[in-house]
Amino acid sequence: MGFDLLHTVLLGAVAFVVTLALVPTSKRLSKRFDAIDYPSKRRINTYPVPRLGGLALFGGLLVALVVEAVGEFVWGWPGLFNSGNLPTIRYLGVMAGITFMVGVGAVDDIKRLHPGIKFVGQLVAASAIVLSGVLLEGIGNPFGSEHVAFGWVSYPLTILYLVAFANIINLVDGLDGLAAGVVAIVAFGLLCVALLKGRTEAMILSIVLVGVCLAFLRYNRHPASLYMGDSGSLMLGTLLGVVSLIGAMRSPTVIALTAPIIFAGFPVLDTLFAIIRRIRRRQPVHLFDMDHFHHVMLRNGLNPQQVVVIVYVWTAVLTGGGILISNSHGIVVYALFAGLALISAFLIWRLGLYTSVLRHHYSPRVRPGESDTGPDAGLGEAPPGPGEMPGPGEAPPGQQGPESGSAPGARQPRQDAGKEGM
Repeated sequence: MGFDLLHTVLLGAVAFVVTLALVPTSKRLSKRFDAIDYPSKRRINTYPVPRLGGLALFGGLLVALVVEAVGEFVWGWPGLFNSGNLPTIRYLGVMAGITFMVGVGAVDDIKRLHPGIKFVGQLVAASAIVLSGVLLEGIGNPFGSEHVAFGWVSYPLTILYLVAFANIINLVDGLDGLAAGVVAIVAFGLLCVALLKGRTEAMILSIVLVGVCLAFLRYNRHPASLYMGDSGSLMLGTLLGVVSLIGAMRSPTVIALTAPIIFAGFPVLDTLFAIIRRIRRRQPVHLFDMDHFHHVMLRNGLNPQQVVVIVYVWTAVLTGGGILISNSHGIVVYALFAGLALISAFLIWRLGLYTSVLRHHYSPRVRPGESDTGPDAGLGEAPPGPGEMPGPGEAPPGQQGPESGSAPGARQPRQDAGKEGM
């Protein structure tokens, strides 16, 4: 275990250094392809910011895994490619799927794909990963000793699980340093579970995730000079999903599958609220709005740095509780789960996050033609109609990107306001 830990830490260091080294290249490519978030009335940024940072993240991941492959075949490291723990997983195929996911995100960052085409691309990428052996074929019955096999349903179920994980991280990428920090905390939790359970494969991928995210925060924390874009958020979310599934495949129990979801509780809840909100408004699920948790906290008077700290602490508490749950049994599991649920419910109430779903109960409806001058004015609106032209430097209708919740002329560092995932 000592040598395993040493070479795992080395991989994290490689991922960290390579990601840092590739940031200037990501910035140059962003400028070359005009993958820039320009200031506009629909965005909060006051200066142009490159958004192909996901390429640096991907480069850090790729080089770290190349080092792992060399170490396994030259120095005999135990790890991904020569491990007998999960022989059905073909990691070259997994990397091909992740590469395709990064490609889909990068094209969207440059060209702005139609949501349907983007979703199909995500399904293709997830399918490649599933066909490479990352497949949840069944799970232990929590109320009995038998194993429940999913049969053919395991394929679409696992594909949708990976796409969902990719998109919850994409949706939470809304403030400087928010998504990268959340993923780093969640990945650290997965690393701790992998260490405690002796899961070498999950350990390797988790430490690499931590390394690339910490390096990226050097440029992405407030005030950010580079955004990860969809290429980065989709990659990080997909890889989190892969790591969680590897753990569940080694130990197919409800706890093994639930713990990673608890770790990612903040983006999971935010996404769930967004889906409910849009269904209630009879809007397409992929339609962007300004009612995500971080938007609500900003609207309620917190500054961006405070919001990020709150989310970090919230995620750290959920991750710590999830680690305890993954190593507990019986009534202790239910008690811990209830405690985490109560903490999250209290934060949702205390921070006023429930209003994003229940706003119509607290704010009067505005009749057509009237102007809403309340604190929520202009938030959660549908994008401009086909006849409305964007202003200078503004994204065309339907184009993703951060939207402005600030007053006209207000100056504040740019905060990427939550691109929708599909």
